[in-house]
Amino acid sequence: MGSLGLSGRGGGNSGLPVHQKGHVHPDEENKKLSVRGVTIALWYFISRGHQAQALMPFCFKTYPNKSDNWNELMALFRLNLIEFTPGIAFYHNT
Repeated sequence: MGSLGLSGRGGGNSGLPVHQKGHVHPDEENKKLSVRGVTIALWYFISRGHQAQALMPFCFKTYPNKSDNWNELMALFRLNLIEFTPGIAFYHNT
C-alpha cells in the first residue's frame, strides 16, 4: 500500500491539494490501517462543527486483516462517517 502525500499549497497557485503517489517499501507490506487515527481525524472536524466523511478503499471493508480494528471501522461505516469506494463487483456489473 503506497502513501499519499498532500501539499497544502497545491500545484502552482491554485491552492488545491496535490496528490503524490508514494512508494511501497518491503518493511511496509504488513502495515495495517490505523482505524483509531481515522476516528480521531473525523472527530477533530466534527467537534469543530464541520460535516465530515472519510472515503476509504473497498479492500478495507472486505479484508478485516488490512486494518487494526475492523469492528471500529464498521461502526464508523454504520454511523455514516466513512464510505467505501466501489469494489471489483461494481466494475464487473457495469
